[in-house]
Amino acid sequence: MIASPLTRIITSGSSAAAANPAAATTPCPTQVLLIARETNEQNRLTAYLNNIFSVLPARNGRDMIKTLQSHPIQLVIIDIGPHPSEDLQLCTELKTSPDYGHIPILLLMSPGSARFRIKYLKSGADALLEKPFSQTCLKAQAANLVANRIRIKDFFASSQPATTPQPDCSFTKKLEDLIAKNLSNPSLDVNLLARLMNMSRPTFYRKVNSTSTIPPNEMINTARLEKAARLLSTTGHAISEIAGLAGFHSRSAFGKSFQKHFRLTPTAFRKNAS
Repeated sequence: MIASPLTRIITSGSSAAAANPAAATTPCPTQVLLIARETNEQNRLTAYLNNIFSVLPARNGRDMIKTLQSHPIQLVIIDIGPHPSEDLQLCTELKTSPDYGHIPILLLMSPGSARFRIKYLKSGADALLEKPFSQTCLKAQAANLVANRIRIKDFFASSQPATTPQPDCSFTKKLEDLIAKNLSNPSLDVNLLARLMNMSRPTFYRKVNSTSTIPPNEMINTARLEKAARLLSTTGHAISEIAGLAGFHSRSAFGKSFQKHFRLTPTAFRKNAS
């Protein structure tokens, strides 16, 4: 049986160490960038996560870029400091970057930062966790975000027929990143994607058809639903708010599309995930 994305994350370090004691000293392949300005908080969060991730610390934007350039980071965690607007800018810079915009971001908020919640989500943050939180909750939230990213990558990979030539990886990655970065925009469609890719609509369609059996509209809708499912299972946002964050024009349209894809209503999905 093929392991689920979440199982692959959790067992990538712990099971290998159990089977081979020497593997306990090998860094976990899932690398997480943790941005925290306070040393004590940096150490505490690192201790929470180190048993399932390889945690790389950073204190500011300069450290962040250096780490992103030198390591295959799969998740960024930002501990919101005393100046939330600075961390909001970091989040925005990451999500608008053509190189790093696809990486999920988890924000750790103090209760005093709650008024920034919508601003953070609009800047592209994938999930918010309000303090105080348990070690178990942090690990589950982080693992879910990485697992969801793996599912999206697996989705794109599985869309490639075995008989087709090797896809244009740069095109596929850019398309993935653009879809992920623009999901909250309800106007995201084939025409907008073509413009963002600097292609005419016919050229864009030919390129997509040569690299995937999944139509671009279906790619967009699947990515929207994956984001909505992640928000339903990891946040307490109202369903109407999640519909908007995932780029749906209305809650009713979101509900119909979600139920068709997952065979569950959003409310039932959230209940099952809790």
